[in-house]
Amino acid sequence: MDRNEQLDQVEDVTGFDQVDQSGYLGEPGGKSAEVLLQQVADARSALATAVATKDPTGVSRALDELEEALREAREGGIEVPPSTSQVIEQND
Repeated sequence: MDRNEQLDQVEDVTGFDQVDQSGYLGEPGGKSAEVLLQQVADARSALATAVATKDPTGVSRALDELEEALREAREGGIEVPPSTSQVIEQND
């Protein structure tokens, strides 16, 4: 799905007609699709690092960040692709 299709989907799902080429969602906070997807990617990376270093506090913090990022994306009508590891696992 390309960026314009994502923006169209956001507009269809949310009913916001204020979605423009910058990805503005037309809601309080108005984060763009790119910003929301980057937050999810960053949170996934932080979680992977915390797990790899066996840092329970880091895992807890990273899970909270990931849940928040996924919630914001879901509320913004953004389709979040699975992580690379999920794609690999599904193909096995």
